[in-house]
Amino acid sequence: MFRKLIRNAGALLSLIVLMTVVLAGLFAPLVSPHNPTDQQAARRLMPPAWAEHGSQEYPLGTDQLGRDILSRMIYGARISLLVGVAAVLVSGVVGVALGLISGYYGRWLDSLIMRLADIQLGVPTLILALAVVAVLGPGLRNVILVLGLTGWVTYGRLVRGEVLSIRQSEYVTSARALGSTDGHIIWRHVLPNIMPSIIVVATFEFARMIINEASLSFLGLGVTPPTPTWGGMIADGRTYIYNAWWVSTMPGIAIVLTVLAANVFGDWVRDVLDPQLRR
Repeated sequence: MFRKLIRNAGALLSLIVLMTVVLAGLFAPLVSPHNPTDQQAARRLMPPAWAEHGSQEYPLGTDQLGRDILSRMIYGARISLLVGVAAVLVSGVVGVALGLISGYYGRWLDSLIMRLADIQLGVPTLILALAVVAVLGPGLRNVILVLGLTGWVTYGRLVRGEVLSIRQSEYVTSARALGSTDGHIIWRHVLPNIMPSIIVVATFEFARMIINEASLSFLGLGVTPPTPTWGGMIADGRTYIYNAWWVSTMPGIAIVLTVLAANVFGDWVRDVLDPQLRR
């Protein structure tokens, strides 16, 4: 896999971008040039360092309260990564569990779980998330729970389809004839064979969760201020988009690069793990 990664320039560059974001978030207090919440009214709306009247002290400029945009972006990466990873874990565990039950046992359990999935698919995910967050209130924990519990359908339907095929295979029939329990068959024979598909879906869902978190923060239903988030920074700068474009543009670029890198890397993971796509 390492040799294939080296030969694929797009996947390697995407991994570098993702690792840069991860390391920046993990070591934010060490690499951040300023405190992200410090306000300096005398230096509000300073342009980036390369623009006229810019300062090397604030490479990406300052916002309407004089806060350093680069520092806020670095700390905002923590929130995006935490929400992305945690929401993927929640939705993955719930979706995989329900998909295994639905595909393996079938009958009324399959009908019940799939009807629940159809009902949830009938409501746009972001609209459903907005409604739930509006009831529970904004906050990091609530955002993770909402995004996690509204994203299980993708895993559930994928796993169900894979299990419907695998449960008819000869090795599953042999294991059942030898007296293996359903739990043993699912854990030892079914789950390992669908894990590559789950990993691929998780990489794409990670990017989608980052966008959903930014959307909720943009609408004021995500992580509450003064904690910096990329979506919240875009919302703060929309009033100044004509005379201080950098306030919204810089976090927007961070979102685009992170999501694009996650999607490109996910494509490479799919090519590596899917035997039908291997060359």
